[in-house]
Amino acid sequence: MDPLFEHIAKKSPRGIPYSEAVQLMLLFYVTLDVLPEEFHGLALTKQRLAMVFSQLAVRRLVLFDAATARSAVGTACGDPSRPEHWEDLAERLLRGKVTLDDAFLKRASRYV
Repeated sequence: MDPLFEHIAKKSPRGIPYSEAVQLMLLFYVTLDVLPEEFHGLALTKQRLAMVFSQLAVRRLVLFDAATARSAVGTACGDPSRPEHWEDLAERLLRGKVTLDDAFLKRASRYV
């Protein structure tokens, strides 16, 4: 199993709300600063992050309900248990269609 997946799963055994998981994944995509030092050597590609977050969703550690489903509709794949969902979010970030929540940086330590 991926060490980043294991770390997040251990730190957040009750799960992460979908909107927070999106912010966490996007933050990892642009910076390693929020990660513990031991993870700074990981190659966090879009594909690796997508796999980690899709596996979190498969294990029901991404809390996805009807209210948050509406925010996923704009992605190419609305199913967060599929890596394509997370890859699309990264692409949308690069195109300026989604943004990072500046306030999330203060909350990120809850999950990593």
